[in-house]
Amino acid sequence: MVSAMQRARLIINLITPALSRLIVSISRVAAAAVVVILFDVRQPFAGPSIYNMDHLLLQPHPFRIQPSINRTVSPPENRSRISKQYEFGSKNEYTLSEVNDPLESVNRRIFAFNEVVRQYLLDPVVTGYNSVLPEVAREAIANALNNISEPVVLANDLLQGKFKRGFVTASRLVINTTAGVGGLFDVAKNLGFEEHEEDFGQTLATWGIGDGLYLVLPLLGPSNPRDAFGQILVDPFFDPLGYYLDDQDLEEVGYGLTAYKGVVSYADVKDHMDGLKDTSVDFYGTIRSLHLQKRRLEILNQD
Repeated sequence: MVSAMQRARLIINLITPALSRLIVSISRVAAAAVVVILFDVRQPFAGPSIYNMDHLLLQPHPFRIQPSINRTVSPPENRSRISKQYEFGSKNEYTLSEVNDPLESVNRRIFAFNEVVRQYLLDPVVTGYNSVLPEVAREAIANALNNISEPVVLANDLLQGKFKRGFVTASRLVINTTAGVGGLFDVAKNLGFEEHEEDFGQTLATWGIGDGLYLVLPLLGPSNPRDAFGQILVDPFFDPLGYYLDDQDLEEVGYGLTAYKGVVSYADVKDHMDGLKDTSVDFYGTIRSLHLQKRRLEILNQD
């Protein structure tokens, strides 16, 4: 009788090479799509659709955070508009009520492309993933992938000067890698070491770097220049497994793990995303608002 864990391991071995090749192909398609979108940005949207909601942009957004009447700090008169857009965090008590999305027309097109990928690629994969694997196996896989990411979290804990959180992260990494059988079981959580997320985008925010304009990246989704820089260019340097795979000429395994992390993450929120899309008047605006609020809470360590 094949156990659930053995079945999960067999499935991972079968789909990892395919996922690695798939993510490379999709990345090329995404790059081509971005070029087409950028050249076609001045063209109007064709026909009514969920993404053709320009007439609603003048209406108050249901997720919009209304500015406070009593502001503790007033912005100096000599500050420029650009400098205000890039201010963030506790050093900036006042916040702009408007979302900084000057590339909205481009972002909406990339968002539409991501939705096509989600509907015709991710949805079938995740549906099969949730159907084939029992919940205990899915949880074990998610734990192992989170454990692989702990060195990145630890590095950013230390860069932010949050040494207590760094101690928690280091403890989780050691305990779950050993007693948790390579991270399959979250033993550290049962011992009081709660999981938390950190990345270099959050580190830059604690250093006073603002989020800037809102971006939607192909395949990666909502972001901004600060977070994209940290996620794509800096955080990989904190990943020891990535160094090992590169040294062993196993880059495809790394691509497969990245794709697999995306599948696992989406599997946890698929039903919620489907519900949001069914109930949202403007799905793009809803995702944008929720992302900005979620990101702010993560930076404030209220996640």
